[in-house]
Amino acid sequence: MQHSVILSLTDESKSLLATNRNVALLHALAAGREKLEFMLQGYHSREKVRRLSFEEESLEELGANEYCVQANYIVEEYSVCSAIDQVDSESMQLRISLLSEGNGIAVKGIDLPERDPDSL
Repeated sequence: MQHSVILSLTDESKSLLATNRNVALLHALAAGREKLEFMLQGYHSREKVRRLSFEEESLEELGANEYCVQANYIVEEYSVCSAIDQVDSESMQLRISLLSEGNGIAVKGIDLPERDPDSL
């Protein structure tokens, strides 16, 4: 199971692509923070993802139009009474691909193999 999301590039991000791709990608990730938090939510069945941030120095070019970056975030698990029971820090390596049209980026989380059901 691998979750992904496509983020549209803002006009500012598009103009930055020509001069500084790293800044453009970080700007696009920050602009799509809410969608990315929702994507990361898929990896945490009972928790809520909050306070997503990116380690700028971890942004690395892997190949033509392929990048990776370290994402850090908080997961909060709520009790039945809606009080926060547990708050944990998490991190995940995200893969970023520039779309061929130049209008967006595809962001993918880690690939977790799905487990087959247990037999009785």
